[in-house]
Amino acid sequence: MGLTGVLLVAWTLAFTLGEWHNPKALGPLDGAGKVLAGFFASVMPRTAGFNSLDVSGMHPSSWLATDVLMFIGGGSAGTAGGIKVTTFGMLLFMVWADMRGQPRVDIGHRALGMATQRQAVARTADDRGLTRSVRACLRRSFMSGVAA
Repeated sequence: MGLTGVLLVAWTLAFTLGEWHNPKALGPLDGAGKVLAGFFASVMPRTAGFNSLDVSGMHPSSWLATDVLMFIGGGSAGTAGGIKVTTFGMLLFMVWADMRGQPRVDIGHRALGMATQRQAVARTADDRGLTRSVRACLRRSFMSGVAA
């Protein structure tokens, strides 16, 4: 199973179990409806951004996890935003190699070049900077009453 599959399964389980008894989210649905809504909630933050539940009724931990999924984004060939799943995967391998004290990053018996590692870090830093800038602009516009 690839990283996309892991993200789908893990977030579906986490969201469904975390919001199972929440009357403002999954609470009113039957078992199959809860699982389907949980799966939908795990797919949409990384792709189109639709939602089938009232986001304001979800737990703050679900908001945080949704933000993380939006930051990761979609696949490298897709039009979804975020740093992309492949970049996220490379970052995980880079952290794993560093934690083990390995001087190089190996993925599937192949070494990940330093230029590729720099691109992954730069892409992530660039996306974080853009996210901060947009958030600051939105905060200023809402604070000044421009966007009502």
